[in-house]
Amino acid sequence: MLTRGSLPGPDPSATRRRGFTLVELMVVLAIVGLLTVLLFPVFARAKRAAQEIGSLSNMRQMGLALAMYAADHEGWFPPVKENLADPRMTTWVDEVQPYTKARLLRRSPLDDSPAWGDLANPRLTSYGLNAYFDVRHPPYFGCSLDETVRPSDTVVVAELRVRLLGSDFLVRGDHFHPQYYGNPARVANARFQTLQWDPVRRLPRMTVFDEQTLVGPYIFADGHAARVPWPALWRQQDGEPPARDRLDPRRSEDGT
Repeated sequence: MLTRGSLPGPDPSATRRRGFTLVELMVVLAIVGLLTVLLFPVFARAKRAAQEIGSLSNMRQMGLALAMYAADHEGWFPPVKENLADPRMTTWVDEVQPYTKARLLRRSPLDDSPAWGDLANPRLTSYGLNAYFDVRHPPYFGCSLDETVRPSDTVVVAELRVRLLGSDFLVRGDHFHPQYYGNPARVANARFQTLQWDPVRRLPRMTVFDEQTLVGPYIFADGHAARVPWPALWRQQDGEPPARDRLDPRRSEDGT
C-alpha cells in the first residue's frame, strides 16, 4: 500500500515547455526566406500594375481635357514649352488644366526621376505631347485635329521616360519628337535623331514602354487613352518610308 509520502509526484521534464532546436529554427528561417524570394516579384508586379492603372487613368482625364481644348481652339492642340528656362512659357498640361475638374497629375505614379528635385532645371511633366502637332516644330509647324487623317489611331501624348533609352541623360521637357524616328526619318537632323531614336533596336528613346512586351501608354487624337504595343504604332524597313506610322497625323495607314 502506498503511503502519503510515497505518492509519485509530477515529472519535471513532462511539464517543462519544449523550445525549438537549432535545426528546427534554421528550417523555419529557410522556409520564410524561400517564401519571401518567391512572393517578392509577385508583390512588385502587383504594385507596378496598380501604378500603371493609375497613370492610364490620369491619361484618360488628359485625353478628355485635350479634346475639349481642341474643340474650343478650332481643332488645335496646346503649344509645348520649347524653352525650358523661360518662365513666361507654360506647359501643355497647364493649358488643358482648366478643361477638367480633376487636378491633372503632372507626375506619373511610375516616375521616380531625380530631376523633380532640381530647382534650377526641374522635370516639367511625365507626359509628352507629340511635336508633330506643335506650331514650332517641323515638318508641319502645327497640325490641327481637322488635318489629322486617322484621329482614333494617331498618338498625341505619350508617357516620357525618366532617362533616354540606353543613357543616363535625364528627360525634362514636355514633348517628344517622332519626326526623327526611323531610317530615313521624316525630318533629317542627325543631332535630334540621335536623341530620339535607337537605330539598333529600332525603338524610341524618350517614351515609356515595357522593354519585354514593348507595350506603352498613349493618348490618341480623338481623346481616348490605351496601352498599345509599339509594333502596332510603327513599322518600317530601313531605307523605305514607314509601312505603319501612327504618330504622324498626316500620314495614312499605307505610309503615304
